[in-house]
Amino acid sequence: MKIKEFRKKLEESTENELQVMEKNSVEELFHLRFQLVTGHLEDTAKVRQLKKNIARIKTILFERKSGGFWKKRGLSSPEQHQAAKKK
Repeated sequence: MKIKEFRKKLEESTENELQVMEKNSVEELFHLRFQLVTGHLEDTAKVRQLKKNIARIKTILFERKSGGFWKKRGLSSPEQHQAAKKK
C-alpha cells in the first residue's frame, strides 16, 4: 500500500480502530524482531516499514488528541500552510 493511501486510510479510521491498528502493529514488530534475531526473517525492510507505519498511526492519534497540528497554527490544512509560505 502506498504511503498516501495508507495515510488516507488512517485519517478515515476512528480512534478505536487506530488504537487497534497500533496494538497489532507493535505486536507484529515484536514478532519480526524475534525472527530477525533468530535469522528466520528474509525481508528485513519489513521492520523499518512497520516502524514508520507505527509512527504514522501515533502521529494521527496525537493530532486528534491535541486538536490538530494545523488548527493550532490558525491554518486548516497543510495546503493552506504551503500557500502562505509562497506569499
